[in-house]
Amino acid sequence: MDLTSLMSALLSDQNITSVAHKAGVSEEEAASVLATALPVMLNGANGQASDANTTESFFHAVNDHAKKNPESVDLKEGGKIVGHLLGTDEEAAENAIAKRAGMSSANVGLILAAAAPLILNMLGNSTSSSNSSAGTASLLNALLGGGMNSNASSSLMTSALTSVL
Repeated sequence: MDLTSLMSALLSDQNITSVAHKAGVSEEEAASVLATALPVMLNGANGQASDANTTESFFHAVNDHAKKNPESVDLKEGGKIVGHLLGTDEEAAENAIAKRAGMSSANVGLILAAAAPLILNMLGNSTSSSNSSAGTASLLNALLGGGMNSNASSSLMTSALTSVL
């Protein structure tokens, strides 16, 4: 799966409807936020996958969410996932996305929390390797230019956030 295929799958009508319903926003709002936020969130996933301090727990979460129905994950858990993916950039990302989408950062936070379990589920299910961690790492590396250390990943996150602004 390449980045275009993953983004298309994440932005499918079914997924947009699901995220909008869970977050309590319109489908148009959910689609607008996700179109902007997904590259930032996927970059955050890459950062988690490439940081020696977070790699193991990130792959454990991806593997767990691959087995779950994303609909069964509540917004509180989704918010925790967003916090891990965006780290210290979470508030800045939500504010920048909110400004771009013309909505409140609170609603952006709800949309991201509703989408985060779906992202992990799709990452986990898009790897056909028997070694899911290696398969997910390969997918993220292919999607986001991989081979980055945490400093490069942090720099890419800053670039992604700057482009949102």
